[in-house]
Amino acid sequence: MSHRSLSPRSLSMQKNLNISAPFIGIVFLCLSMLGGISAQAAKQPRNIVVIMADDLGYGDVGCFGAKTIATPNIDQLATDGKRFTHVYSTPVCTATRYEIFCGQHYWRPGNKESALLDDAPLIIPTDRTTGPSMLKQAGFKTALIGKWHLGFGETEPDWNGTLKPGPLEIGLDEFFGIPCNNRIAPYVLVENHHVVGLDPADPIRGFRGRHPVTEQIGGDAARWDWENLGKNLTAKAVDYIERNSDDPFCLFFFPHHPHTFIRPHPDFHCTAKSGLRGDFIQELDWCVGEVLDALEREGIAEDTLVMFTSDNGPTIIELWAAELKAHDMTGGLRDEKGTVYEGGVRIPMVVRWPGVVSRGSESDALLDLVDIPATLADVVGSEIPEAFEDSFSFAHVLQGKPPQEPARPFVIHNCPHTGDFAIQQGPWKLVLIKEKAPELYNLEQDRAETKNVAAKHGEIVKKLQRLFDTCRARSTRDLVADQTNVSFIPKSN
Repeated sequence: MSHRSLSPRSLSMQKNLNISAPFIGIVFLCLSMLGGISAQAAKQPRNIVVIMADDLGYGDVGCFGAKTIATPNIDQLATDGKRFTHVYSTPVCTATRYEIFCGQHYWRPGNKESALLDDAPLIIPTDRTTGPSMLKQAGFKTALIGKWHLGFGETEPDWNGTLKPGPLEIGLDEFFGIPCNNRIAPYVLVENHHVVGLDPADPIRGFRGRHPVTEQIGGDAARWDWENLGKNLTAKAVDYIERNSDDPFCLFFFPHHPHTFIRPHPDFHCTAKSGLRGDFIQELDWCVGEVLDALEREGIAEDTLVMFTSDNGPTIIELWAAELKAHDMTGGLRDEKGTVYEGGVRIPMVVRWPGVVSRGSESDALLDLVDIPATLADVVGSEIPEAFEDSFSFAHVLQGKPPQEPARPFVIHNCPHTGDFAIQQGPWKLVLIKEKAPELYNLEQDRAETKNVAAKHGEIVKKLQRLFDTCRARSTRDLVADQTNVSFIPKSN
């Protein structure tokens, strides 16, 4: 199937009407000149694929500087599209997933869990407008393949029964994937409302241990195959594309790589120059390549917007000491997942949208993954719902146009389980660690956050603190629309 040529019906009409190709070209040229509308401005994606890795650092892929890990498929996305160098997320798994679907900061309704456990109910209200539900209203089929980590049930999950409400109740048509992560039980796959392959004679009887590692008791027939997990999830994503290539769809593909535990398939053992975690990232790159190949085979790659990013920065542990000598996971940024410093919150992102995004381009626009819902609404021609109160469209950045509404003027970072925050505007970043004095960094001059200049720039500290306090009380979009409370802080040495 191809969407690049005229349909048989269109060709037949042209022949019957005896209209020459040159005449048609002249007509379209005149209409374009009269209307002043470019093909780029009018184009909407027929399909959308959002790929989000798990704990992938800013420096973990080739197009962001990795030298000992080969990521040719992700790098090709950057060659064919745009590389974003100034993108942020929350520094933990559950919070980022909430924000990508809800367009609202995770902390705003009072959420404080960084990683939901086996007893967590669904934390997204089923009556809330989400990115998937908005896309369904716009005529798209929707699916999530991979990591969920947003809870099941009204009070707690029934792992041996019906897992409802869950992904399908927040706007997704299909779900197949991991309920939590690959260190939090249950270690089973869920399809829509049920655990896959569960033997009634051997139900899931409970769990042992505490975060960050828990153990599953019972349910052995349903346990996933660790080494084949990535390949199995990827096969499901490919199958979804093949089954739905005739219809508009949005696929959220959230692999579990390279979150610990690190269990790459044997095909990828010893393939990277930086150890086992590098092997796991190279498997992730293979997964991305399989999805991109499926789009090509189905003839829909030219009509598909593809985003690739990560949910947060990497976890840095002593077991990887040898790997750290060979590879810088954060690309020179400070700290790791679970912190509000750059290594925990700044992430790689590349976007390919043929005919719209300039090939091989780069943007340093200030973005946050909470902006994805508003952006998807914008690119499919829908109004941005009021529920997306902290989400700003960056469609204009993709299209190379001036923004139609106020662009994001600042970002706020939060680590839920510590209660730490940071706010960044322009080059300035104010870090607010509990029971510590505020820290101020100039990221243009000190990307690694090594020099706290709060004492030298007290007025900037006060301005950012006031902006942060105001934003905690009001939605970001409402605050920016007001424009009286948001003034850019000037650069300073």
